[in-house]
Formats: sequence, C-alpha cells, structure tokens
Amino acid sequence: MRHVGFFLLGLSLLIVQTTAFRVLGLSEQRLQLWLTLVVFYGFRMAPVASLIHSFLLGYASDVFSGGTHGIGALSALLVVLALQWTKRGLILKSPVALGLLAGPASILWGISCLGLGLLIGGSSWVEDFGLWPMFFQALCLEVISPPLMYLFQFIESLGRVTRETTSSNL
Repeated sequence: MRHVGFFLLGLSLLIVQTTAFRVLGLSEQRLQLWLTLVVFYGFRMAPVASLIHSFLLGYASDVFSGGTHGIGALSALLVVLALQWTKRGLILKSPVALGLLAGPASILWGISCLGLGLLIGGSSWVEDFGLWPMFFQALCLEVISPPLMYLFQFIESLGRVTRETTSSNL
C-alpha cells in the first residue's frame, strides 16, 4: 500500500507541474517536481522498488509532456542507479540533506535526457533543450526540495503508524 500511495503522490506532483505551472506562467522552465520523489525513492526504498517507481514516474512524465519515446523513464533509471551508488557511501537521514541532492539529480537527469534524446530522437529533439533551463531547474529544485522531503517523510511516517496500528489490532 505504501508503494501505491507514493506512486499516486508522484502522479499528483506531475499534475501540479503540468497544470499549475502553466497557469502561473512557469511552463517554459520545465521544473520537474517528481525528481524530488525519485531522490526520496532512491534513498528510502529498496533498490528494485525505487527503480520500478522511478521508471513508472519517468514514463508518466513523458506521457504528460507529450512525448512517449521513454527518454524520461530511462533517464530516471540512470538517476536512481546513481543515487543507489551514492547511497552506499552516504548515510543521509535528514530531509534537508536529501533535498540538496535533488539539484545534482536534476542536472544528471537533464544531461541523460540530452544524451538519450540525441541517440533516440536525433538532433531535432536536442535543439529544444538548453543548458540554462537545466541549471535553473536544478537551482529551483534545490530550493523547493527540502520542504517536499519533509512532506514525504511525514507521509512515510503516517504509513508506518497506520501499519503498526493495524498489525497490533490483529
């Protein structure tokens, strides 16, 4: 149930980034809020579960943005693999520390999208992708991610309390 709840949370973040940001006039910046959840997955879930969740969220991002090449899904897999490798050397429990990893994850996602887009979509796909928006997105995620990580941690703790309550009632 925890996995379904976090996946629905990721879909709601996708809806917010595709609808609310357009209303606010921020749609051209391509701010990827769901990457904060991918960072959370990478550090808080088992490796296989985090890979599956990130792939599904990346593919959903592709579908919501109008492209179905799977570039976002493959890039999300690369980000989670890098986070799983980083997780072996770092023990990060603080939501602020996890939130600060969202910027580098965003840059890695952007670079991998750029490379995979060049391989899959050709040079016409790459022309729409600039370095300035990628760094601006990373900076914005650095600011937005720590409060989102607190929210994700709170939701995770609610799931633990619910599981403990239901198991003690049995």
